[in-house]
Amino acid sequence: MNLRLFQSGTLLVAALSLVSAFTATAHQPPTPKQIAELKAQGLYEKRVAFAESLGNSQLSADLFRSAKRKILRAQLQSQGVSEKDIEKAMSNEPTNKSIPSDRVGIPTTGSPNTLTLLIDFSDVRAPLPASVIRENI
Repeated sequence: MNLRLFQSGTLLVAALSLVSAFTATAHQPPTPKQIAELKAQGLYEKRVAFAESLGNSQLSADLFRSAKRKILRAQLQSQGVSEKDIEKAMSNEPTNKSIPSDRVGIPTTGSPNTLTLLIDFSDVRAPLPASVIRENI
């Protein structure tokens, strides 16, 4: 077996495992029972403040710009504007070609390499099959 292929496969399996583990522990809204318990312990407000400090409820400026460009393009296409004129109209719109300010570590061009680990434990199974993870890398 080709050593490079084996290493790539091993890395893929490893990275997918980490992704699977993190999807299982994502920030989910607390149940009414958990809210009542946190309030009784006096921790509810502190936990809410921490969750809000993560900024997961905020839309990324880069995603907003990207959505705005897509909407503008669709609007112009629906009006029958030619691709040439659409490109001309959109040339003044900001693009996301520069390095996003809130994303660090993965290059904006090329094929970035990631480490992916897939691990199933006897007591905790991965929430997604490996094939789903592979398709999304």
